[in-house]
Amino acid sequence: MKIIVKTLILVALVFTSSCNNSSNQTQKKIKPELKSKNHDTSPEVISYDTKPEDILKDFMTWYNYDYYNIHLAQDFIALNTNSTVLNKTQFLNKLITGNFLSLKTAIENNIPTYKLFKLNSKHSDIASIIIQSASSEISNYKMEGKKLPNFNFTDLNGNIYNGATTKGKIIILKCWFIHCKVCVQEFPELNELVNKNNKDKNIIFLSLASDNKYDLIDFLKKKPFNYAVVPNSDKYMSQSLGVQQYPTHLFVDKNGVIQKVVNSADDLIAFLQKTKLKTITK
Repeated sequence: MKIIVKTLILVALVFTSSCNNSSNQTQKKIKPELKSKNHDTSPEVISYDTKPEDILKDFMTWYNYDYYNIHLAQDFIALNTNSTVLNKTQFLNKLITGNFLSLKTAIENNIPTYKLFKLNSKHSDIASIIIQSASSEISNYKMEGKKLPNFNFTDLNGNIYNGATTKGKIIILKCWFIHCKVCVQEFPELNELVNKNNKDKNIIFLSLASDNKYDLIDFLKKKPFNYAVVPNSDKYMSQSLGVQQYPTHLFVDKNGVIQKVVNSADDLIAFLQKTKLKTITK
């Protein structure tokens, strides 16, 4: 029971910390230690020499390092403990055991290299968060390549979204709820994304919220959000999509296929930049 309570407290701490990036006490940007930088040849390679013991001195030191440096939703080169190359699924399955942590060891052509390091059993608090993060990423990864489940949504303005009304269009979908602080914290960045692409009629910015219509209308008067908002969407998010973490963002292509699933606006925008959609920029 004590272990369960401790894990819940740590999870709450992580989510609270994630939602309050302005707090210097809980969020302090930690960069990996620069080892070398190759200026002589192309592509540019930057190497890092961050020692596991340096970031494992306490929970928050590790968490802050991991939060700012390890982005499992984005592209990366994965290495085992012996430096052999792994695919993404193999890497995540190693992390989900709770026996490893990942460190950023290099960047080449803006693609980071993450290497697994053995995690000591005394770091059970850190292991529990690594397991949670890797589990969520595996769940997201499994959704990619599948068709968006059948839907028939009506937003707060009475607009209808289904297979017919969205045919041939890209859907950028956000799953959220009012009391998710980090979900709301993303609004300005996502509003800017919508504003930059509001002339492109082939892109639909749609959000699903678990809250009821009247609570959402009242809330959005104080916190404007430029996505279309669909109320009472909890069942679709949890059962049809299997969403495990909020916020969750999905990029659905013109054929209705889910191409990317991420849990932050930063990871969403990084993917959009990679797709080279000419109208979508950060």
